[in-house]
Amino acid sequence: MVKKRIRFSPTRAQERFINRVEGIRLDPKSAPVDLAFITRELVLATLPHRQPNFVNGRPPPVWSRSNGHYTLSIQPGYTRNAQGQMECVGYPCGTIPRLLLLFLNTEVVRKKERVISLGKDLRTFMQKLGLSPGTGGGKRGDAARLKDQMNRLFRSTISFDYSDQNRASFVNLRIADAATIFWAPHSDDQPSLWESEVRLSEPFYEALKSSPVPIVPDAIAALKGSSLALDLYVWTSWMSYRAQQRRKGFTVSWKVLLTQFGSGHGSSKNFKRDAKKYLRRIELVYPELRIGYGMGYLIIEPGSKPAVLAIPKEPRG
Repeated sequence: MVKKRIRFSPTRAQERFINRVEGIRLDPKSAPVDLAFITRELVLATLPHRQPNFVNGRPPPVWSRSNGHYTLSIQPGYTRNAQGQMECVGYPCGTIPRLLLLFLNTEVVRKKERVISLGKDLRTFMQKLGLSPGTGGGKRGDAARLKDQMNRLFRSTISFDYSDQNRASFVNLRIADAATIFWAPHSDDQPSLWESEVRLSEPFYEALKSSPVPIVPDAIAALKGSSLALDLYVWTSWMSYRAQQRRKGFTVSWKVLLTQFGSGHGSSKNFKRDAKKYLRRIELVYPELRIGYGMGYLIIEPGSKPAVLAIPKEPRG
């Protein structure tokens, strides 16, 4: 009896991912213009994957995530609603604020300016972030989601805390001092007469400038469908750099990784399953990465190389 061979047709999303993988060339001599950047602080602790659960019908006043001695906290912003009352705009969460932070950080590194231009039309800006202008103008379309997450991110305040037996320090960073958006409300590709822009707060601008981790834009484009995949990619690149510098790998338990990345993924079993799925994809876009697994832990092996070799020296602290 001859067994019939079953052929699987990839989905459009899978085809796009495969095309990205085939097109990626991780060249150590890449010029800075071909790179994107994210600050080290946002590698060590990351934004929420989902909107934090409401308490008594309201979002919590603060959300935090810890990584050892290091804690990131976020306070959401407020705006006046149609009834004249102040209401919370919500927390920046998911993939879009991560893409926005990558864009902002990259612009800061390249131009050394606090005022970041967002352009004259929404469609062009969406394309810069890797979002699709063709997803429609409804609530679930990329345009509406981008506008919502921009409002959340630019109005929020992020705190970085570090504490151990010898030292305790913190810094509160308002993301932006001001933002002006001139995009036409009913036409995403209709250019405005003026540039939309955001003016970063001085402390946040300095934080983005201080310790940027270079990453490969094509890899981000391939992984942008998942906030966890984006977080794991920038983290593995940073950890690979550290492993190479000390010529020794890192062993990290799944329990620690759940605390650092997994809020919103339910049980540790679910997080481990999802993380390993995305790590397999990351290995495709990041062939220099070497990952091993043990009983209850993940290993960044010493043979790993950072996605970009020109990572700045690791700062103290």
